[in-house]
Amino acid sequence: MRQIPGPRILPSGSFLSQTGGHGDQRFRFEDYAPPSIPGLIARTEICDGPDEVRRAARKQIRRGATQVKLMASGGVMSPNDPLESVQFTTQEMRAAVEEARSFGKYVMAHTHTSPAMNRALDAGVRSLEHASILDEATAQRIRELDAFIVPTLVILEILARSDRIPDFSHKKLDMVRHETSRSMEVAQAAGVGIGSGSDLLGPRQSRRASEIAEKAKHMGAMGAIVSATRTNAAPIGNARPLCVNVSS
Repeated sequence: MRQIPGPRILPSGSFLSQTGGHGDQRFRFEDYAPPSIPGLIARTEICDGPDEVRRAARKQIRRGATQVKLMASGGVMSPNDPLESVQFTTQEMRAAVEEARSFGKYVMAHTHTSPAMNRALDAGVRSLEHASILDEATAQRIRELDAFIVPTLVILEILARSDRIPDFSHKKLDMVRHETSRSMEVAQAAGVGIGSGSDLLGPRQSRRASEIAEKAKHMGAMGAIVSATRTNAAPIGNARPLCVNVSS
């Protein structure tokens, strides 16, 4: 038996959403939220108030999350929230940040707009996912706080060509696609750390590598590669490759 380095999954577990937030996929008059099935399905943890957020964050850490993910703004595919809505209070997000830090972990947050990003930064969030509508002042603050943004570009192009997204998503998608290129320029001008993620789920995951090609359109080939490697490694910290036992 010998060991070879293998890939390591760094899971967030269930993401945390306020009632009616981006992660709350229930339709308006539907109250039942199906539970997670540990090891198979990590469904949204809907939580309101610092105590519920703290408990939900602790649950994800107990189940092995290496970071905690929050939904801190409206989203393209969620049925009830405007894209520009700002979700979770600073106190709620800070509860998750405190719990993550207690275990040497960090918090990442779904944030499309600058007001949502600023509230997340107020709470100590380390990584801002999407960052689609970013202004100069917010970009400078992200840089000063040594936080990161993770634009997700390929999913926008895939959704734009899809005839299966619901009507309520089209307007929000157009808004995000219109602003993302400018936001990338703003982030680069400010020297913000730009990570790489695709936001692709299910069968679309086979196209994850296309994210690097999309980022290369904005950052150049080397910039896109650095984004997916060195920059992505920074918030993770000291995570190491897993060694897998194989028969010789």
